[in-house]
Amino acid sequence: VTISGAGNTAIATTVADTSEAASLRVTSTATSITNEQNAIYASLTAAPASGTPSRTYNAIEGQIQTSGATSVNSNLYALFGQATLTGSSANTGNIAGGYLYAQNQASVAAASMYGLITSVQDIGSGSITTAYGVNVQNNTGTIGTNYGIFVTAQTAGTSDYGIAIQAAD
Repeated sequence: VTISGAGNTAIATTVADTSEAASLRVTSTATSITNEQNAIYASLTAAPASGTPSRTYNAIEGQIQTSGATSVNSNLYALFGQATLTGSSANTGNIAGGYLYAQNQASVAAASMYGLITSVQDIGSGSITTAYGVNVQNNTGTIGTNYGIFVTAQTAGTSDYGIAIQAAD
């Protein structure tokens, strides 16, 4: 199926009430041993016509909203990733549920770059009992060396900090 056209292409569906149902499901088999392959690849070139833009550009944006009290005991994730190793072949590469990085390929300096920004915000009339900017869960199973958080050597800056905590209580 090919969908093309200028502007927005929208798909509006109601998810079926069945196990693991989805509005859009992409199932692919990657067979190359020499090329990177993706089930879904999104690319966005931010090229405003003129001026100095102060907008946010996203290749992929995920948003989930609740309606009513029916989701009180539900888990809500705007983005969820899972990498699963199956089969009997040993894997000597990396397996990660998520991999994020920022990269400057320009010939100019970038003011700030972040591999990950997190924030919990209470902007409604309710409240949050406990907020976690980052919650590192317990690793489980048969593991030789276990790290909750591992920071590699920070050597690229004039001043290098493995972890910096500002105004901590």
